[in-house]
Amino acid sequence: MRSTTRLIIVAAMLAFVASSAFAAPSYPPAVTQWLKAAQVGPYQEAKVDYNSLYQAAKKEGKLVVYSGSSRMPAVALEFEKLYPGIKVEVEVMGTAEAIEKFEREAVAGLNRVDVFQASQAGRQKALLYDRNYLFTWVPPDLKSVLTQDQMEPFLHWRYGSRQWAYNDSVNKAEPFESLWELTEPKWKKRVVIGDPRLDGGTLDYFIMIVLKANELAAEYQRYYGKPIKLTTPNAGYEWIKRLLQNNPILVKGEKDIPPIIGEKGLKDAPVGLVAGSRFAWVDDPTRGNLRFFPTLKTKPSVGVMSIYPVGIAYKSPHPNAAKLFIRYLFGDENGGGGWTEFHVPGNWPARSDIVNPPSNPTAPDLFRALWPVSKINIWFMDEEAVYLIQADVLDFLTDMLF
Repeated sequence: MRSTTRLIIVAAMLAFVASSAFAAPSYPPAVTQWLKAAQVGPYQEAKVDYNSLYQAAKKEGKLVVYSGSSRMPAVALEFEKLYPGIKVEVEVMGTAEAIEKFEREAVAGLNRVDVFQASQAGRQKALLYDRNYLFTWVPPDLKSVLTQDQMEPFLHWRYGSRQWAYNDSVNKAEPFESLWELTEPKWKKRVVIGDPRLDGGTLDYFIMIVLKANELAAEYQRYYGKPIKLTTPNAGYEWIKRLLQNNPILVKGEKDIPPIIGEKGLKDAPVGLVAGSRFAWVDDPTRGNLRFFPTLKTKPSVGVMSIYPVGIAYKSPHPNAAKLFIRYLFGDENGGGGWTEFHVPGNWPARSDIVNPPSNPTAPDLFRALWPVSKINIWFMDEEAVYLIQADVLDFLTDMLF
């Protein structure tokens, strides 16, 4: 399986190099025929009458969405209210599971999915976009508020973070300054992370740690006042090794972390690597009145920022409904519509005209700390590079965890 994965990686990277050398994409005749008929990808329409699109979507009657976001079912319900006659079926799963399931069904020619939305953009590009299983459709009216890089090779919908967080009901100051502190005895069994074999965002974070090895080495020198002695290929792998040897608490999904770290008054509260969108849970009575706050001073970085693309599946059974849903996801310039569920601290829209930051009445200090993103000392994901070494890092993690 691992050798197969590496062959796919090599093939994908060669395809990427080849595609960069030529302006016009080339598809098999059957793919081109479908793209033209559905007006998707390079053959999408220049203008859209959304009322006409709704009427065509209503005739289709439904759409199926695979998503890595637990917020998507709520978005689907609001979409159904706005567009009666269209039923939305949403399957929410972890990113790795979603990509694997979509790929497996695409290879088998099942063609049951319409819209696919998840993280791990580099992996999606190699396994789905480059293999003609997934395509872009850019709402024409939004092209003026998106850059060319945001529209190809996949459509950027939003950006999300994975950040270190601590219980600020018991810690009045950030409880650690350097990432290397989390490998020390005082943090043994007090760091909570998603299992990187199951949680794509956590895996991406570890891959970025490896890619930023030079910064980890420099931070070790700064914090300890001496050069690092390696027992692994680089300082990134070394940090991962020492963290895992410190017996962190592994959970199946990142959404399980806030209740573990955020109970008010929790003695010796652990810290956790959470999705930035979880900060919307702070002081929310429906979530247990949790208190956790992002670290803002952690060196060399407080976390990572990743791309969340959205695309239309090849041979989507309901392409018009898929287009209407994608447009709805982008919301309006005030952060409303389909963007409402995601207009919270820790999420950032791809469209540039949403300038009003999200509000969080129960924790206003949060949105001030996290908006705009330029204020945060955070690594932006190199999606292509992340995917290129994904198999190697996953092998390393698997060996360490077993």
